[in-house]
Amino acid sequence: MITVQPYYYWKGHYKSYAESLKSNVNIFIDKKFKYKPIIKNNNNSNTLYVLSRFLNYFYAIFILSKILLKKKIKDNIHFLEFEPIAFFLFIIINIFFGKKFIITIHSTGKNNRFSYLLQFSRKLLLILILLILNFFQCIIIVHKKIDKNYIKKFFKKDIYILDYPSSILRVKKEKKYLKNFSFLIYGQIRSDKNIENFFINNKIPKYIKVTVAGKIENINFWNNLKKMNNSNLTVYNKFISNRLLKRLIKINDFNFLPYDQNYSGSAGPLKDSMAYGQPVVCSNIPLFKIFLRKNNVGLIYSKKNLRKIFNIDANYYKALSKNCINYCKKNNFNNFLEKHRKVYQKLDKC
Repeated sequence: MITVQPYYYWKGHYKSYAESLKSNVNIFIDKKFKYKPIIKNNNNSNTLYVLSRFLNYFYAIFILSKILLKKKIKDNIHFLEFEPIAFFLFIIINIFFGKKFIITIHSTGKNNRFSYLLQFSRKLLLILILLILNFFQCIIIVHKKIDKNYIKKFFKKDIYILDYPSSILRVKKEKKYLKNFSFLIYGQIRSDKNIENFFINNKIPKYIKVTVAGKIENINFWNNLKKMNNSNLTVYNKFISNRLLKRLIKINDFNFLPYDQNYSGSAGPLKDSMAYGQPVVCSNIPLFKIFLRKNNVGLIYSKKNLRKIFNIDANYYKALSKNCINYCKKNNFNNFLEKHRKVYQKLDKC
């Protein structure tokens, strides 16, 4: 299997995701194929982010084409990311190679980091590509049922749902409930999550201590919020190391995910919470409601739920933490490849 991850060098879960599925030929290993990103820092601005997605994906397709031309490798291909505009180039190239392939599509929803015109163009191209893919030997992998339901309107072949994995388990036992009214928001505080909008529309009681930790796009918002009326707000505007994350989780009772209704990603911090046995409090959006209903690892934030959140007893908190740990044991980067094997075998038989 040839694995293609154009964003291997980005900060986040891209590297762990790719490494967990490492196979015979890996486009993301620069020592072997001299693949390096055209743009490394993708979070300075939305414009840079969009350019980085397109240029790095196009470059990965270019490297892939060189490998196929020179080495005539017989392996199938697994694209770990999907960028419609760049992937359309591969479809044209593959007419000549006739390769079998798998595409992991992480989301079919909107990406708020793209302009409305670009979002509309990408959506139309996605539909066109899905229709064309019916004529190729390929399989699609998604992480959510909502994406499978959308894709199967246009793509009539195999679609597999594989849960986005957690990090490997980082605790030995359930977390103790401190009951110190504390929320931790961590990860990249990006515009597509629109966490700021949640704080504008929802007045967080002052007795709740909130820590925001991660690389923040709109740091002025959080500085102003802290000055205005929230002495219980702590901000770490930097990439969070595992060591600091572990310390922050230890002193906060809940990981808080107040993402916007239009968020369409896989919420990596949610899965990281499972690895630490840390119960979560989430905004009331379908992604979180479905996950919490299925796995019972936390609660939905609302004014009505505040009393329920902070009046839970130690035993219930311990049960939530245990559910987090059990989820992580079943779904993590160490067993992610094993979950893909039946998909790979299915493609071989196509």
